[in-house]
Amino acid sequence: MKIATWWFDDLARAFLAELPSVETQDEALTQFELLAQAFKRDSQVRDAFVNATHSFEARARLLKQALEKQGVHSIVIHTILLLTREQKLSQLDSFIVRLKKMRDELGLARQVELLVAEPFTVATHQALHAALEKKWKTHVRLEERIDQSLLGGFELRTDDWHFDASVKGKLHRVKTALIAQTL
Repeated sequence: MKIATWWFDDLARAFLAELPSVETQDEALTQFELLAQAFKRDSQVRDAFVNATHSFEARARLLKQALEKQGVHSIVIHTILLLTREQKLSQLDSFIVRLKKMRDELGLARQVELLVAEPFTVATHQALHAALEKKWKTHVRLEERIDQSLLGGFELRTDDWHFDASVKGKLHRVKTALIAQTL
């Protein structure tokens, strides 16, 4: 295991210890993801906090003020400041991935990717979420992504489980069955 992975593991453990509620963890993860997207979109914003021409204290103060104005959770702010100080802010996505995996490994929450051809209604999303939590008897974090190549329906994915109820998947299974019959 690489040293960077150990570092992220330690940071993830500390983060989870500070936020024992899975709902609060979910909110913080959403904030991390939004910040990661913002830093990707606007490299000037990211570079302003990484730029070594100003002292870390000055950059930290500005970053903290900006994030507090946006209502970002204090643990998220402190984690971002730590990543900045350690010059690992560019690896925020890696930290988010590791944090999600650790929650899965510890049985705190199950990360489920929901691929849909078009967005689910709020009611459908909530019903699916409730059904998955009942099935696995744990908190589920359901992340919906649009994938128009599915043609219709949906897919659910975790690290070790996959459920395909898409039109694309059904067509592939029909094609495979037809090929098997002709052989």
